[in-house]
Amino acid sequence: MAIFRKILIILLALLSLAAGAAKVMLMPQEIDVFQAAGLGSSALLALGVLQILGSLMVVPAQFRTTGLWLITAGFVMSSLVIFATGNVVFGLISLIPPLLAGWLARTSKRTIS
Repeated sequence: MAIFRKILIILLALLSLAAGAAKVMLMPQEIDVFQAAGLGSSALLALGVLQILGSLMVVPAQFRTTGLWLITAGFVMSSLVIFATGNVVFGLISLIPPLLAGWLARTSKRTIS
């Protein structure tokens, strides 16, 4: 189970880093989704920074739980933006990463000391 958790954490961190980088780099697809949801580039940048911060915080064990909660929050916010565009199917699928990250954070034994 410990190996499964580590692999899942690595995959979620990479996914969060990639999603955050796409937002910070103001990729056209991200801009289109946020504009369709009625949000501007400042919301896009803020969410991107949150996702990158979460992905970096899971690396040191002492901040892993906090990083997982940030990843969870970032993916939930991304899912809400997707739902706001009317894309329910993709919105539901996009809830899988925050559910996994939230489960990992909730069952984590490490906290900030």
